[in-house]
Amino acid sequence: MKNKIVFLTFHNWESKRQGGFHKFAEEFANKGWRVFFFSVPRPYYSYFKNDERLNKTVLKNLSKGLEYSIGKGSLLNLTLSTFALPGGLRNFFSNKVNKFLEKTSLQNTNKFLQDKFKGVTHFVFESNEALLYYKKIRKLFPDAKIIYRPSDPVCANKNASLHIVEEEKEILFNADLVFLVNKENFDTVTGFYKEYTRSKNCAILNNGVDMDAYTQTYSTPNALQKENTLLYVGARDIDWDMVVEAANLDKHLNFVIVCPEVPNENFINYTNFKNTNLFYIDGIKPSDVPKYITNADVVIVPNPKDRYKTKNWGITAKYLQAMAAKKPIVAYHDGAYLKDYEIEPVYNTTDFLLKINTALNKPVVNYNYNLAERDWTVLTEKFYNSIINL
Repeated sequence: MKNKIVFLTFHNWESKRQGGFHKFAEEFANKGWRVFFFSVPRPYYSYFKNDERLNKTVLKNLSKGLEYSIGKGSLLNLTLSTFALPGGLRNFFSNKVNKFLEKTSLQNTNKFLQDKFKGVTHFVFESNEALLYYKKIRKLFPDAKIIYRPSDPVCANKNASLHIVEEEKEILFNADLVFLVNKENFDTVTGFYKEYTRSKNCAILNNGVDMDAYTQTYSTPNALQKENTLLYVGARDIDWDMVVEAANLDKHLNFVIVCPEVPNENFINYTNFKNTNLFYIDGIKPSDVPKYITNADVVIVPNPKDRYKTKNWGITAKYLQAMAAKKPIVAYHDGAYLKDYEIEPVYNTTDFLLKINTALNKPVVNYNYNLAERDWTVLTEKFYNSIINL
């Protein structure tokens, strides 16, 4: 019988938003494991949604399960739908009711978990509603190893439901292994739970970059066949209004925003101008990201104002990709820690434009940082070895 592992994740396997869980799952599949990519949450109301992650087709396909052959192993992407309510509606119900609905399905949850994951020896949790399955899985699979790999600790999310935060605390202190993305995340967690500084189940495992992909030469995508192209590629939302203001103030710049998040009305209206210098793409294939990054003149990261004060992300994939491609980077509203990576963030539109125009005069940047240690091949091997040695 093959070794079996479950990744409980926010993502779909086929997704414009690919993160570390895709890399880790692929590593296990390549080594011959039977991998389950358990996409949660996918509530029943997804049937009436029409975004990249939640829609009727995704719900139907993942309810049946989608099979993939990867390396020596295989991967099944599946879901278990629940009666969780859309964001706004949750406010009308108590925490207890919301927790009940988010854990309740037309299917028998215990039977689903026992049938689908029979023989599984490892469960890897992401920082989302998947945490609601933690106690149940501990009970149903008492010999399985539990690993927690939060992309963003839930405790720092002011909009997170109390019951999710409570479940995260349980897994933080009781998982067999916790892999935090960076020291910033460790500081965030210990800021909430001082006693976690003494924890012996925690290690740091950074996010990575495909070094080889960002050092190759590609044909230029149509969207970047302009002068002075400024590119943002990312799954997180940005300061849409600031980007509109910057585009309006400096018409010789061409802003290309690639993001599955829906822009606000101000941004959409500006992109509809006949002679616009602001272009929006609602997502590209993950395999196309290197082609975009390497062909941009400047990579920009226009975060929402002060988001970095509540979301202590540390160095993210967006920066690592641009660094690997030796592209100049202009970061807006991010932490001073970026100076350690030779990236100096700015905090207003004027400085944003000044920094962009300076960057355009230095198209190649050799960053004094050891990116080789952040290559995904190194990190996924470390992840694999740490788990099989539990």
